[in-house]
Amino acid sequence: MVILLFFSVFATPWPDLSKRQNNALPSGHKQDLVFLVSIDDYATIPDIAGIDRNAYDWKQWFARSMGIPKSNIVHLQNQDAVRENILIQAEELARRAKNQKNPIIWFLFMGYDAQTFKGQSVLIGADSENNEKSIQKRGIEVSALLSILERGTNKINAILDTQHPRNLPRSAGVLPRKKQWKKHNALIFSATEAQEEAGSLPHLRRPAFGYLALGALQGWGDTNKNGVVSGEEVISFAKAVLENKSTRKQTPQLFGKHKNRTLTTTGEIPPLHPEIITAPYSRNHSQTSKSSNHPESSTFALRLPIGITRFQYLNFFSLHLEGQYKFSPQKHITFGVGANITQFTFPDFASSNATYTVWSNLLAYNLGISHTFSDTLSPSIGIEAVYLPNYINGVDATAFGARINGGVQHQISPSLSLYASASLGLWHGDAFQSVQTDLQNTGTILQLYLAPQLHW
Repeated sequence: MVILLFFSVFATPWPDLSKRQNNALPSGHKQDLVFLVSIDDYATIPDIAGIDRNAYDWKQWFARSMGIPKSNIVHLQNQDAVRENILIQAEELARRAKNQKNPIIWFLFMGYDAQTFKGQSVLIGADSENNEKSIQKRGIEVSALLSILERGTNKINAILDTQHPRNLPRSAGVLPRKKQWKKHNALIFSATEAQEEAGSLPHLRRPAFGYLALGALQGWGDTNKNGVVSGEEVISFAKAVLENKSTRKQTPQLFGKHKNRTLTTTGEIPPLHPEIITAPYSRNHSQTSKSSNHPESSTFALRLPIGITRFQYLNFFSLHLEGQYKFSPQKHITFGVGANITQFTFPDFASSNATYTVWSNLLAYNLGISHTFSDTLSPSIGIEAVYLPNYINGVDATAFGARINGGVQHQISPSLSLYASASLGLWHGDAFQSVQTDLQNTGTILQLYLAPQLHW
């Protein structure tokens, strides 16, 4: 309870966008079609944290706030989102649209983009390997995909919330080149300009552009207060927030012939603190700083957990030093060493029925793996092995153990966060029973920690 109250002081400034709104146009959206592709689990390319949450919010918004029938919403996710399936579904949606009265097709892609050897901008399917040859073969050309959808309707809103794999040369963007653009009628929303890098927002573990675009369509983007939101207003809002709140240069773009076309009406707008737009997140950072300084991109973390440990009926004061290595966006290896200090009561063999008390330190080494979920406070769960050499002063003995950890993390800045955790596990050592009255050789441990954490 204390931990929850502590973190409530640092509540996220980003509202929940999954709640039902009333954003449908007066003409309704019963004929609209939605094609949503979201990949948060690539086969060989590092995952992008938070795509699953963004995709859920968009899907809820289409069905509940826009009133689009669920039968008109197609969602390809993770392993299903490969080249063949994406093209087949695009053909099917175009066929359905052609049989209706020029409906709107909403196409959203959340994942990676790249540029091929031939200069074609492509979207990367879930099964692509992390190299240019595989991406050239398995990528889905943006221009070709738009051409398929345009066979069914000339009203297409394409929202490309994409990032670029870091091991490849920086893409010029996922948009078709200017000479290709004239043949397309779609409105295309892109997360960045050429040569920029997309990412997340402070305290928000999800791609920034997808979240901001959805918020803008719900009403944040209605800057002129006329009750409707246009494509141009969506981009203007996203640009303003990213300019002030991001530690990297990310400039969303809009391309198309009808940038001021009305897309939605405003509903009960989720409250947004005015400083989100008017106050920069940090005045000390360079706008051109790379996302490697952003908490989502940090590879290593170092923390100093301070707390209490209870082993059977003994209470310890615990002080640890732990490191964390991120080998994927949500998976970490954790390692550390800690001092657990308490009093032990030993029998005094020189005097019958007498005891003496000494302070003792149980030095414990831990090694394990953890998984962080995509959420505001970055909840995590992990499992660790524990090694306690010479755990009793003056006694040649070794103890072992294991524990399950659960924790939350609040990001204060790109390089600093606060971490709180609770652990439950077991310690076993053959000498525990022989040196302490009523102490068993095997017992449960409960540990509570609070720690500052550095990222780089």
